[in-house]
Amino acid sequence: GRYMKKERTGSLIWRLIYPLLIFLGVELIIELGATIVYFAVKMQSGAFENLSEQGIVDAATAFLTGKALYFTLIRGVVLIPLYLWIMKVDTRLDVYYERDFKYTDYRKTWLILLVPAGICAAIGFNGLVSLSGIEKFSKAYQAVEKITYSGNLFVQIMASAIAAPIVEELLFRGLIFKRLRNVTPAVWAMVISGLVFGLIHGNLVQFVYAFPIGVILAFIYEIFKTIWAPVIFHVSANFISVMLTNFLPGVEFNLTVGLLALVSVVTLAILFVILFVIDNKVKRTKI
Repeated sequence: GRYMKKERTGSLIWRLIYPLLIFLGVELIIELGATIVYFAVKMQSGAFENLSEQGIVDAATAFLTGKALYFTLIRGVVLIPLYLWIMKVDTRLDVYYERDFKYTDYRKTWLILLVPAGICAAIGFNGLVSLSGIEKFSKAYQAVEKITYSGNLFVQIMASAIAAPIVEELLFRGLIFKRLRNVTPAVWAMVISGLVFGLIHGNLVQFVYAFPIGVILAFIYEIFKTIWAPVIFHVSANFISVMLTNFLPGVEFNLTVGLLALVSVVTLAILFVILFVIDNKVKRTKI
C-alpha cells in the first residue's frame, strides 16, 4: 500500500475532545445567556422582591426547565452548520494524511429501511429499559424525560426529533466515530463512540439506551459511508418516542410484563434482520 502520513497522538486526542467541548460550551452559553436575560427582566419588574433566595433559585430552575426544548433548537441552529463545516475541514485533512477514499455508489432506496429500523430500535430498547425497572432509581432521567416531552408537540418534534438527532449524528458519528475510524478498527471505533454517546446523556437510564443505539448508528454509518444514513435512523427513533409519549403515554406500564417482553423481542428481532439485510446488500468498496 501507499505510504500514509501519520497524525500525532496529541493532535488526534485533541480532535476527539474539542467537538465535545464545543457542544457543552454552546449549551452552557445558551443557558447562561437565557438566565441573565431572565434575571434582568424579573429584577426590573420587581417579581423577585418578595421571594426568598431558594424561591428565586426554584423560579430560575423552572424557567430553564420549561425552555429547555427551545435551547435545543437554538443549539441546533448554531451547531449544525458549524459541525458540517468541521466535517468539510476533516475531508481536506484526510486528503493531507492520504486517507481520503472514494467509494462505489449504492442504491439510495436502502436508506428507506432505516426508518422502520429506527422505530424498532426505539420501541425495543425502551421496552428493555422499562422491563429492567432502572427508571425508578434515576432522578436525573425523570427530570430529563419531563423536559424532553414538555411544551407543544410541534416544538417537541422540531427539537427532540429533528434538531437533537442531527446535531448528535454530526458530532458522534460524523466527527468522533470517523476520527476514531482513521486510527482504530471499525469495531473499536463503534464501541468507543457508542460509550461516549451513552455517557454524554449523564444518567444511567439513557446510558443503557444510548450505548447500544450509538454502536448501531456507527455501524450504519460504516456501511453507508454517508452521515445522512444514521441521521434517518436517529430521527425515526426519536420521532416515534415523541409520538408514543404524546399519544400513548405510559403505554409500557399498561402492558403486562410478558406482552412488553414480547413487543421488545419482536421489534429488536426486526431491527437486527434489517441490519443484517443492509449489511449484505449495501457494499461500498474503495474505488
